[in-house]
Amino acid sequence: MCDYSARIANEICCKKLEYVIEKMDAMQLNIEPSTNEV
Repeated sequence: MCDYSARIANEICCKKLEYVIEKMDAMQLNIEPSTNEV
């Protein structure tokens, strides 16, 4: 039971990470044209 819930929690974490990374990528695309300095 512990293993199962840990796996589900891990999957949710991965999904959240993917979502956040996608959002950050989109934000970078929006920001890049206006700022050339990194």
